[in-house]
Parts: sequence; structure tokens; C-alpha cells
Amino acid sequence: MNAINDNVLKLLAEVNKNVDLTHELQTEIAPEVFFKRNSVNLLIGKKGSGKTYNVFREVLKLKWVPNHRYTKMLYVTNKPYDPTYARIKDLMPIPVEKVPYEQAVEKINEVSEAKKAMVEIKEHNIDVNDLDHTLLDSVLGQDIAVDAKTGDNIYHTIVLLDDCAFLFERRTRQNMELWKLLFENRQPKITYFLTMQDAKGLDTSIKEALDTVWLFGGFTPFKFNYLMRSIPHETPNEELFEVYCRLTKNQALVFFNNQDGTEVLVLRC
Repeated sequence: MNAINDNVLKLLAEVNKNVDLTHELQTEIAPEVFFKRNSVNLLIGKKGSGKTYNVFREVLKLKWVPNHRYTKMLYVTNKPYDPTYARIKDLMPIPVEKVPYEQAVEKINEVSEAKKAMVEIKEHNIDVNDLDHTLLDSVLGQDIAVDAKTGDNIYHTIVLLDDCAFLFERRTRQNMELWKLLFENRQPKITYFLTMQDAKGLDTSIKEALDTVWLFGGFTPFKFNYLMRSIPHETPNEELFEVYCRLTKNQALVFFNNQDGTEVLVLRC
């Protein structure tokens, strides 16, 4: 039996020897960047607590991270005007595209399809100049063509779903399609950020998919205990609340779910 097992392991090692599987996994970007590649991150806080601002702040850190692998950010929102975004957009290290919710599924699928095309280009050593113009325009339009030039299949996308609680409270067909994309983030290499003022619509499947949760200050003890049901953790709520009650509305407890358990960080902005 051991001989058979060893032979299988050798075969798999041969197949994977030239494949960088870390690009398909949740990998750390840098110690000071509080999200991982291919992750789902939830920020819960009252209105005006700075949830969206903190997402932009995390993305801005990529300016100082060589080879961070991100080439685009989709900012999904129905806000007609966002002053925070207006101030920060020109500073962003990657292109940002604002997308209304009614176009979000189509746009995310466009990005995923463009990435599949890029995989085809790489696997078959296709010269981008020989591509059909329609396909080439589609790929270039997703801001990932840099990989066609380098031959590296390492591009990643950030998707921010702003004020998205309604996705989980109203189970419409379109909401369900967007909801399901959260579970398919690793193959198309997408990192999701979700911001909401409450987590009452989250079911168990979503909770289990979360990699980090940011819980901003200002909630009552009753609300705190209720929200903690959405956050996998080992520390007793009483101990956490002693720390939490000293936070302002613009500060947060950040829960990192790792293989070794949940790490808790106090973020003071």
C-alpha cells in the first residue's frame, strides 16, 4: 500500500513541479497588509465609521508592495457620489472602476472570462498581436494585459461590495448570483471586501467563507454579542468586549481566521 501511495505522490509532484499553486491559495501579501489574496473580508460598522475608507486604505498599501499581483479594483456601489472615493481615487496603485449593483454580476464575469483568455494565451504561447481584435479588446479592457507581456499568470482583482447587506436579506435571482460568486473567488483570483452596517442576513455558509472580519466600535453590549455570532473565534465574548468597549466608532477589532485559529488585532485609526 505504501508503494502505491508513493507512486501517486511522485506522479502528482511531477504534474505540479512547474505550477505555482500559491496563486490559487490564500497567501499573505505583506505583514502590514491586513488581507490575503483570494480572501473574503467583511467590515461591519455604523454609518460613518469609515468602512469604505479602510478598504481604500488597505488597497493603498499596495503602492509599497513589490509584485503584489493586483491589476484592477471593482468598486460596486449605488452611491451617486462618494466624497471619500473622490479624494482617494487618483492615489490608488491600481485602476478602479465604479460599477452599479445591477451590473456587478456581468462585470465580475467579464473579468473572469478575460482571465480565462489570458490563461489560453499563456498555455498555447499565443502572440497577443495575433489575437482576434474583439478578444484582444476584451482582455485589454480588463486592465490585466500586463501579464500577456510578461507571460506571468499572476493577476488578481479586488472587488468591493459596498453597503451590501441587502444581498443577503433579499434573495432575488441577481443577488443570489452575486452571492454565489463569493464562493468561487479562488479560481478567478478575486479578493472580496464586503461592507455593511449589520450582519443579520448572513447565514452559516457565508460566515464560514469569511477570512477576516472588521468589527467597528460603537455597538451596544447586546448588539456586540449578536454580531459576534457571525465571527468564528475562540476568545470569550466577555474578554473581547472589555477591549471593544474602549474603541471609538472609527476603530475596530479585526479577526483573522487562520489554520491555527483566529488572531485578533485592535485597529486604532
